[in-house]
Amino acid sequence: MNDDLSNDARYTDKLNRNIWITKGSRFEASRRLSLQSQLSITSISFLSIYAIAISIIQNIIDLTGQCRSLNNLYTITAIFLSVFILVLSLLEGMKNYQLRAERLDNNAKDLSKISRKIDIFLSFELEDNNLNEHKKFVESINKDYNDLIDRCQENHDSDDYWLFKAKHLKYFPEDFKNIDCVSIGWLRSWWIQISYIIKHYWLYIISIFLPPPLFIWLYYIFRC
Repeated sequence: MNDDLSNDARYTDKLNRNIWITKGSRFEASRRLSLQSQLSITSISFLSIYAIAISIIQNIIDLTGQCRSLNNLYTITAIFLSVFILVLSLLEGMKNYQLRAERLDNNAKDLSKISRKIDIFLSFELEDNNLNEHKKFVESINKDYNDLIDRCQENHDSDDYWLFKAKHLKYFPEDFKNIDCVSIGWLRSWWIQISYIIKHYWLYIISIFLPPPLFIWLYYIFRC
């Protein structure tokens, strides 16, 4: 095999790796957006239940007489929740999570088809007389790859890119190097995945799990 063919083979491998990373990052972005869509609906539903529960609690315990300060506090909390639910519903509805997730998922699937074409092509032994054919194939694949990227109306975030790398730690040794012969790759990988969850899902986690203990705390602090 001559040097030109060898260089083309290396470029093909590099292109295939880039497609694999882009595809994986977009699958991660699609999963994130789908989960955000589900959590958005869930958190709004839970907050609505909490707002209704406050009114029920006020009637059951009859706070209007003896614990007027607590009753007023619960009323203010219910009003705040109602406003927050309205604002959150409007903001989340504008983000079109599910539509964006579908676009990225479809684009990643199309990239997978290109990757499979490369795998099939590379499975055959390359000969010197196939140099022109190889170059044409690489140019065609590169064009298809760029066209798919340009046609997709959505793009993955850098967070999705790094999450994909963190999940495939052994394939990116240059990004997860050791320090003084101490293996810290797993630690950085763990931190990337934890910070990813916090950054993208913190609002939903707080909305779903914070109100109950907050209501209980208010009751014991301000009860009569």
